[in-house]
Amino acid sequence: DDLPGRLIGKKVGNDAFDMAKSYFLNIDIINAIEKQSYNFRVFPNPINNNTFINVINESIKEISFIELYDLKGKKIDINIIKDLNNDIKIKSSNINEGIYIMYVVFSDGSYKSTKLVVRK
Repeated sequence: DDLPGRLIGKKVGNDAFDMAKSYFLNIDIINAIEKQSYNFRVFPNPINNNTFINVINESIKEISFIELYDLKGKKIDINIIKDLNNDIKIKSSNINEGIYIMYVVFSDGSYKSTKLVVRK
Protein backbone atom coordinates (compact mmCIF):
# COMPACT_ATOMS: atom_id res chain seq x y z
CA ASP A 1 0.00 0.00 0.00
CA ASP A 2 1.35 3.42 -0.96
CA LEU A 3 -0.02 5.53 1.91
CA PRO A 4 2.22 8.58 1.24
CA GLY A 5 1.17 8.55 -2.44
CA ARG A 6 -2.51 8.41 -1.53
CA LEU A 7 -2.12 11.29 0.95
CA ILE A 8 -0.33 13.41 -1.65
CA GLY A 9 -3.00 12.47 -4.25
CA LYS A 10 -5.76 13.41 -1.82
CA LYS A 11 -4.16 16.81 -1.16
CA VAL A 12 -3.64 17.45 -4.89
CA GLY A 13 -7.26 16.42 -5.57
CA ASN A 14 -8.64 18.66 -2.81
CA ASP A 15 -6.53 21.61 -3.99
CA ALA A 16 -7.70 21.10 -7.58
CA PHE A 17 -11.32 20.86 -6.43
CA ASP A 18 -11.04 24.05 -4.35
CA MET A 19 -9.46 25.90 -7.25
CA ALA A 20 -12.11 24.66 -9.71
CA LYS A 21 -14.88 25.52 -7.25
CA SER A 22 -13.79 29.15 -7.27
CA TYR A 23 -14.17 29.21 -11.07
CA PHE A 24 -17.65 27.73 -10.90
CA LEU A 25 -18.71 30.16 -8.22
CA ASN A 26 -17.48 33.05 -10.37
CA ILE A 27 -19.62 31.83 -13.27
CA ASP A 28 -22.61 33.32 -11.46
CA ILE A 29 -20.90 36.70 -11.65
CA ILE A 30 -20.06 36.20 -15.34
CA ASN A 31 -23.62 35.09 -16.10
CA ALA A 32 -24.98 38.15 -14.33
CA ILE A 33 -22.76 40.39 -16.46
CA GLU A 34 -23.57 38.55 -19.70
CA LYS A 35 -27.27 38.57 -18.95
CA GLN A 36 -27.22 42.25 -18.11
CA SER A 37 -30.63 43.49 -18.93
CA TYR A 38 -30.80 45.70 -21.94
CA ASN A 39 -33.22 48.29 -20.68
CA PHE A 40 -34.56 51.32 -22.41
CA ARG A 41 -37.54 53.61 -21.93
CA VAL A 42 -39.75 54.96 -24.67
CA PHE A 43 -41.88 58.01 -23.99
CA PRO A 44 -44.38 59.37 -24.52
CA ASN A 45 -46.21 56.15 -25.24
CA PRO A 46 -48.87 56.51 -26.52
CA ILE A 47 -47.84 59.48 -28.61
CA ASN A 48 -50.35 62.31 -28.95
CA ASN A 49 -49.26 64.99 -31.42
CA ASN A 50 -45.72 65.11 -30.05
CA THR A 51 -42.84 66.07 -32.28
CA PHE A 52 -40.40 63.47 -30.93
CA ILE A 53 -40.39 59.97 -29.45
CA ASN A 54 -37.69 59.73 -26.78
CA VAL A 55 -35.71 56.50 -26.32
CA ILE A 56 -33.65 56.57 -23.14
CA ASN A 57 -30.88 53.97 -23.03
CA GLU A 58 -30.57 52.49 -19.52
CA SER A 59 -28.24 49.71 -20.61
CA ILE A 60 -24.47 49.40 -20.39
CA LYS A 61 -24.51 48.58 -24.11
CA GLU A 62 -24.80 51.20 -26.81
CA ILE A 63 -27.87 51.20 -29.04
CA SER A 64 -26.73 50.43 -32.60
CA PHE A 65 -29.98 51.10 -34.38
CA ILE A 66 -33.75 51.13 -34.05
CA GLU A 67 -36.31 49.69 -36.44
CA LEU A 68 -40.03 50.36 -36.45
CA TYR A 69 -42.62 48.03 -38.01
CA ASP A 70 -46.37 48.30 -38.35
CA LEU A 71 -48.56 45.31 -37.46
CA LYS A 72 -48.51 44.12 -41.08
CA GLY A 73 -44.71 43.79 -40.90
CA LYS A 74 -43.94 46.83 -43.05
CA LYS A 75 -40.77 48.65 -42.01
CA ILE A 76 -41.38 52.34 -41.29
CA ASP A 77 -38.75 54.89 -42.27
CA ILE A 78 -37.76 56.90 -39.19
CA ASN A 79 -35.47 59.87 -38.58
CA ILE A 80 -33.18 59.24 -35.61
CA ILE A 81 -31.24 61.86 -33.67
CA LYS A 82 -28.65 60.65 -31.12
CA ASP A 83 -27.50 62.92 -28.31
CA LEU A 84 -24.28 62.86 -26.29
CA ASN A 85 -25.78 60.62 -23.57
CA ASN A 86 -26.56 57.82 -26.06
CA ASP A 87 -30.24 58.69 -25.83
CA ILE A 88 -32.27 58.90 -29.00
CA LYS A 89 -35.04 61.08 -30.37
CA ILE A 90 -37.20 59.88 -33.24
CA LYS A 91 -39.12 62.39 -35.32
CA SER A 92 -42.75 61.29 -35.17
CA SER A 93 -44.19 63.61 -37.83
CA ASN A 94 -43.93 60.97 -40.59
CA ILE A 95 -45.41 58.14 -38.50
CA ASN A 96 -49.12 57.56 -39.08
CA GLU A 97 -51.63 56.76 -36.36
CA GLY A 98 -51.49 53.11 -35.35
CA ILE A 99 -49.73 50.43 -33.33
CA TYR A 100 -46.10 49.64 -34.05
CA ILE A 101 -43.36 47.29 -32.87
CA MET A 102 -40.06 49.01 -32.10
CA TYR A 103 -36.89 46.89 -32.20
CA VAL A 104 -33.93 48.33 -30.33
CA VAL A 105 -30.70 46.61 -31.40
CA PHE A 106 -27.67 46.88 -29.12
CA SER A 107 -23.96 46.95 -30.01
CA ASP A 108 -23.51 43.24 -29.19
CA GLY A 109 -26.29 42.21 -31.60
CA SER A 110 -28.89 41.56 -28.92
CA TYR A 111 -32.24 43.30 -29.18
CA LYS A 112 -35.44 44.04 -27.33
CA SER A 113 -38.78 45.10 -28.65
CA THR A 114 -41.64 47.16 -27.36
CA LYS A 115 -45.07 48.25 -28.53
CA LEU A 116 -45.51 51.85 -29.60
CA VAL A 117 -48.94 53.48 -29.98
CA VAL A 118 -49.33 56.61 -32.13
CA ARG A 119 -52.49 58.71 -31.88
CA LYS A 120 -52.98 61.84 -33.94
